[in-house]
Amino acid sequence: MKYYSIIKNKILFENYIVYDKNNYSVIEFDEADKPEIFLLAKKDVVENLNIDNAQQNILSQLLMDFVGEDNILYRVDMSDFVEKKICRFSVKKLFKTCDKCQDNLDNNKKAADYIQNNYKENTIIFKKSCIANYKNCEFVDTSNTIQYPFRLKTCKSDTKKPLFVYLHGAGGIGQKNIFPLLEYLTVGIKIKSEESFVLIPQCRAFSDDNIATINIYTRSLRSLIELLCQKYNIDKDRIYISGISFGGACVWYSLYNNPNFYAGAIPLMGYMPSLYSEEFDAQRFKNEKIWSAHAQNDKVVSYLDDKNLYDILKSKNYDIKFSLYQKYGHSLAPKFYKNQPWKKWLFSKQNSAENSSDTH
Repeated sequence: MKYYSIIKNKILFENYIVYDKNNYSVIEFDEADKPEIFLLAKKDVVENLNIDNAQQNILSQLLMDFVGEDNILYRVDMSDFVEKKICRFSVKKLFKTCDKCQDNLDNNKKAADYIQNNYKENTIIFKKSCIANYKNCEFVDTSNTIQYPFRLKTCKSDTKKPLFVYLHGAGGIGQKNIFPLLEYLTVGIKIKSEESFVLIPQCRAFSDDNIATINIYTRSLRSLIELLCQKYNIDKDRIYISGISFGGACVWYSLYNNPNFYAGAIPLMGYMPSLYSEEFDAQRFKNEKIWSAHAQNDKVVSYLDDKNLYDILKSKNYDIKFSLYQKYGHSLAPKFYKNQPWKKWLFSKQNSAENSSDTH
């Protein structure tokens, strides 16, 4: 098995194969090289963040992620070099075995067969909602053969208003259409009914190939949003998106798979494994407006995932800002949403006509 990771100081890795791509470098190494690579990677992080010796205990607890040639992320505890192959999104141990992932693959195939046999076009199904102001809906996407629930809060206005999309963390995965809404209501997001429409979709499940699931899901979200724009008075030049953890990853992929579609984006505690692949194209972020944030002591998702993306895009002078916190771990979201002027920043963004794109 070969592994890959982004590095800063190429001199540290002079005995290994290094690929230069755009404005960053990727190290390739084998199974036997792991112990040395982990130590070099740790030193690479220390040097580039100017962390002193007193803070290195934090780094010894950091979980580093390396991409294998099988495109699966391998999380490594650098303190004892124990390798753990994980389902990346199982923050609350939603899936304990790969058998469960296979069950989801089988269920997804059955759902796809059902959609193909019963629907001819994209359809929104409205259901009875027991929660005031938040419609209970289901979206059937025939082109992507995917079906999932969502909540919609409509805007009380006769003029066109923005749409704010919130993407939940791994704890919200399912199909009861309640946990993502509860998460949204508890992280500190406060959007008034006259300010914006609010869309809260729910990812039903993910397979063993999580990135494939996210790619389909984020492409489908665009189809849902375009259908909502036909039904409601939504300003297509002011569609905003934010999400946490698994949802933060979905935000990154939403931008990557739909360039120039979202007017502004805030991924929190996110990650993007495709960053390490040869096919990664940073220019797809050229016209995006992004504000990402992460905590340095996050033990669930390494802050380096967001920071590496920021470094690459900032080096190209793209419109991106990054807030790095020293504390709060993987509970950063409420602190960010409650204390940062994120809504003022986000709602000031608007797509321009020359940057509009129909790229799917």
